Amino acid sequence: RKEFEGKMVEAKDALLAVEEYKLEVVSLREKLAGEGEQGKALENAMEEAKMLRSANETLKAELDAVKEKEMKSRRDLESMTEKSQAVVRLNAQLMGQVK
Repeated sequence: RKEFEGKMVEAKDALLAVEEYKLEVVSLREKLAGEGEQGKALENAMEEAKMLRSANETLKAELDAVKEKEMKSRRDLESMTEKSQAVVRLNAQLMGQVK
């Protein structure tokens, strides 16, 4: 009978150990799932950052193109202004000669 009771105690201890082990496994799974979610969130954030960097580079290239176009337009306008002023001067000279 004592041997049987001893075996029962051992069996109960073993069951408790198994239950504790199961709880540890569940806890670890939850922890890993949480880390997995964090890892996925981090991965998503990194992918979004990569897309934003790419968009930023595209916008910089577009801005450079617009700046170049603006500089060309400014040079063209300055050239037209100089030509217009030359025409006004010539017109004034001709008017002076006509009088």
